[in-house]
Amino acid sequence: MLLKAAETRHTDVVRLLIRRFKDFGQVYKDKQPLLIEAVKKEDLALISLLIEHGAKINWEDPTSTTPLMCAAKTGNLDIIRLLLASGADVNFAETSDNSPLFHAINSANLEIAKLFLAEGAD
Repeated sequence: MLLKAAETRHTDVVRLLIRRFKDFGQVYKDKQPLLIEAVKKEDLALISLLIEHGAKINWEDPTSTTPLMCAAKTGNLDIIRLLLASGADVNFAETSDNSPLFHAINSANLEIAKLFLAEGAD
């Protein structure tokens, strides 16, 4: 139910359902953490709600992608700022070609690349 409420962007229902889950960060859709799904949909309200209720900000999906890497791919600066302000690690990556900075550069997003560098990206 939580996934369906999130998919349909019923933030109020999501808020109620989150209270029932002890570790909703483990809720997946096709093995994707719910926070990553919200970032992919660029749903700022849902992302904020999930973070507010303890979503694991650096949680990786099966391909070692974090919410910040996903946001760098979509290029949504508001989401990136929220993730960084919430503790997302700008250097969290298994390899240099799988870092948030790499994804920003690969997406030709200079503004995001500059932000990551200002935040200490390697």
